[in-house]
Amino acid sequence: MQSVEISTDQVQAIAGHTFSNKLLCAEAVQMAAPQVAMVYDGVIQGVQNNKRLSILGNTVLAKVVCTAWIEARDQSGMTIDLYTWQSTVPLY
Repeated sequence: MQSVEISTDQVQAIAGHTFSNKLLCAEAVQMAAPQVAMVYDGVIQGVQNNKRLSILGNTVLAKVVCTAWIEARDQSGMTIDLYTWQSTVPLY
């Protein structure tokens, strides 16, 4: 069984933010199932998924990706087609 502390440590390292409520952090990123069991302070807790936050995150990500594609230009300042853009964007 996954520990909330281990899961939130990874999220905090990536986000660069320390959550005061570790269960809220776990809920925000939990999309494995409607509810999962995790250990928090030595007690098994049910952590709900956050569908609304997931939809918001997908929307923000789509906006960022679309904006990057629309603003992408080649060396001469011309727009780049989607296929070319996808093949030149570094994957992180």
